Amino acid sequence: MPVTPTFDDPSPQLAAVLRWLNAMATGDLAEAKAVHTDDSVLVPGPASLKVPPIEGKKALVEMYSKVLPTMTSFTITIKDVTEAPGKVVVHALGDAKTSYGYHYANEYMYTFHLAAQGDGSFKISKLLEFTDATITKAYLEVLKKLMETANVS
Repeated sequence: MPVTPTFDDPSPQLAAVLRWLNAMATGDLAEAKAVHTDDSVLVPGPASLKVPPIEGKKALVEMYSKVLPTMTSFTITIKDVTEAPGKVVVHALGDAKTSYGYHYANEYMYTFHLAAQGDGSFKISKLLEFTDATITKAYLEVLKKLMETANVS
């Protein structure tokens, strides 16, 4: 479950972003947790999805622990990267297959806000995740039905 292309010598900011992308692609929950600040927030978009922000590392890890194990494969293809101090913007394509047979292919525009750490590394303090609303809505409906089925059993 790779992230492509690879980067030979990324900046410390981009290295943090690549760690997160690789954690998503490989389902590495520990790495996903490690790259966030304690007060990190994920803001899903577009707003029309009406998905509230996920606030704090604990809530993010809880969400990741439900979603990542269901991905049997997840390939992320980076199309473009733009960096500024404290911020990295990534345009990417994602292609995932799930353990329940759903094929999820989406387009993402991520804006990572990054906080410098004492050792010179960076962690994600805020992540704006903008997706194709139609595709994401369909996926959220599938997840909702799966949760309802799981709660009935």
